[in-house]
Amino acid sequence: MRLGTGVLVAPWYRPVVLARSLTSLDVLSDGRLTVGLGAGGSRPDGLAGGASQRALDEALDVLAAVWGDDPVSHDSRYQRIVSSWTGPEPVQKPHPPVLLDGHTAEGLNRVARRADGWNPANVPIDLLAPLWADVRDRAASHGRDPDALQLVVRADIVLTDRPVEGHRAPYEGSIEQVVCDIDATRRAGAHEVILGLSGDHGLNEALEHYAAVAEALDVTAAA
Repeated sequence: MRLGTGVLVAPWYRPVVLARSLTSLDVLSDGRLTVGLGAGGSRPDGLAGGASQRALDEALDVLAAVWGDDPVSHDSRYQRIVSSWTGPEPVQKPHPPVLLDGHTAEGLNRVARRADGWNPANVPIDLLAPLWADVRDRAASHGRDPDALQLVVRADIVLTDRPVEGHRAPYEGSIEQVVCDIDATRRAGAHEVILGLSGDHGLNEALEHYAAVAEALDVTAAA
């Protein structure tokens, strides 16, 4: 079973500390870490949208430097590392997979240029396929292999006792409705769907809900 962050708001952390903390997790988990990063939708630190995006790019630059060969050198407007030995190195080579969220043109282009995959949440299911195709096309235009990228969708599910009539949010409704949404997400190109159960549930109740969804998905797959 892999460990992941979905998503970690990179601008809230000092980039070098973030890089070394993630490296420690990769080492301690014997190379099972997947890093989900984002710029953050709400920013209590007061960063404006543009500054937050630049901070995310800076974090990616520092991660790439620290995860490279020692000694590490990096010099930018925001961060300077001079011939530093940062070890240990990540178990995964060249580094743990990095997934980025975002669905703006800037965000999708960043995924295409710099990430190992796209990790969206709260994107309408009917938009997933065209947006994913856009990411793949952008990756190819940057000289990257589109097939090397992963689409990992975060689905915040809201289960109801009865089917929701009329307009409903993605992954909201009865188990049958939620399973249909997950299957539609698969058909849109998702390699993986990470389920998050919305609401205040105890552990046993949450496990029962997940088990019911998993069982219904098995039936759908068999059909």
